[in-house]
Amino acid sequence: MSNLSTRLNALITENSLNPFALSKKLGVSSSVVRKWLRPYCDVTLANLVRLADFFDCSIEYLTGRSDDLSACGFKPIPDFAPQLRKVIDQSGRSIYDICKHTTLAWRCFYDWFHGQNPRLSSLSQLADYFGITIDELVGRERDLT
Repeated sequence: MSNLSTRLNALITENSLNPFALSKKLGVSSSVVRKWLRPYCDVTLANLVRLADFFDCSIEYLTGRSDDLSACGFKPIPDFAPQLRKVIDQSGRSIYDICKHTTLAWRCFYDWFHGQNPRLSSLSQLADYFGITIDELVGRERDLT
């Protein structure tokens, strides 16, 4: 699992916030933010992007998978299903191979291809399997304009 709770606590402190203030700024309940601050919280993709955008960092940094905090805006991410299909196609691997080498089930892919967004634990497994960052996996590109 990631170090999201540790990194998020640090970012909240560094930005002179508290969980309640962050919840107001993000438009979520304070109980959701408190849940994110727990060590084994499995955050949705939408909330990961919301947090990373708010703190102007990569998802990799936010989740503790990288220590690179080069601040730079990001473009909006594409829908997950087409982006995942693109990554799978570029890898030359099959969903069968992915399921065989991870703990992900066929049902996960079915759900994702039918509009459901993945959670951090699944994103981490996929990124590790493909040898890319979570940001690359979800198509989150830096806005260099």
